[in-house]
Amino acid sequence: MIIYFGGIFNGKLETVLKDTNIDVYFDIKKDNINDLLNFKIINDLDAVIRELMMCDIDPLTYIKKLDLKDKIIIFNINGNGVVPIEKFEREFRDNCGNVYKYLIANAKEVYKIIYGLKERLKWRIISKLMI
Repeated sequence: MIIYFGGIFNGKLETVLKDTNIDVYFDIKKDNINDLLNFKIINDLDAVIRELMMCDIDPLTYIKKLDLKDKIIIFNINGNGVVPIEKFEREFRDNCGNVYKYLIANAKEVYKIIYGLKERLKWRIISKLMI
């Protein structure tokens, strides 16, 4: 799994599409959540989390059941320490944080995108010891 995250409108999707040469991706605004695994790229995961919450589905439990190992996941930073007044928004922020921590812990690569600049934060080099 590869993660790209950053602020809203900071060029995450454009960066992923350029890096991968893939032009189709999952977006909850246009696709059915049941088709999520049919796409290599999952855009706007925070919107998926919001949709799950609105359907009374625990986002972390839902995400843990999915096989995301070969997926590229894009999500927005939200909150940055600001605690929302509305209860749903506080729960949304907390759910995003829990899902993001889980995904990042299990990702092989993590990139932060700020204003179109890509910074690699995590990568795993897999090699075999040759004797």
